[in-house]
Amino acid sequence: MGISWFLTRGNHLGDYISYLDEDSKKARQTRWKNFNFAGTIDWAVDLQAFSDEDRNFIPDRPKNGQGCIAGSDISLDSWDLCEFTCSLGFCPETVCQCLEHGELPEFPAVKFDGEVEAFMPSDVDLNRLCKFSCKYGHCPEEVCLPPVEDEEVDEEENPINSGIPTRESNNKNRCMLWKGLSEFDIGTEECKVSCKR
Repeated sequence: MGISWFLTRGNHLGDYISYLDEDSKKARQTRWKNFNFAGTIDWAVDLQAFSDEDRNFIPDRPKNGQGCIAGSDISLDSWDLCEFTCSLGFCPETVCQCLEHGELPEFPAVKFDGEVEAFMPSDVDLNRLCKFSCKYGHCPEEVCLPPVEDEEVDEEENPINSGIPTRESNNKNRCMLWKGLSEFDIGTEECKVSCKR
């Protein structure tokens, strides 16, 4: 099921929220294929969920021993992590710019083998930079923090944080606001139990 809606603040339009599950994506692909379109795209993949495995994955260095040996940060969020990590051959281009290539140096001694996460946990490359950099002794506390324990959230007091349980409930109850291929059913009565008003 695909759902999209806008949060409003007073009379002003606010944040746009949307999600699609795999069944919705397949249904849309089939629909547009039937219209003889050449294909479909999956846009905004940067907004999809990444796993801990993604945040922790550091690619292997090239086997020929050549790679980035100097770089700089292109994002203020990364502080000075790229300057350190690029000098060791890890220079993700989403947040870093490689300035020089050459023979990769040996890794320094491991100084930290604990858990760490970026101040923006959803930023995959920032988390990778923190994990890599802190491991070898450069761990700016403005960016790289100990992981925060999940807190219990009272959904009645904080309904904005209740999206995931509501989404699961919607899926179980097949709550849908949009039906069919050619018409929109705006009726919401059947959805109020799981979607809320």
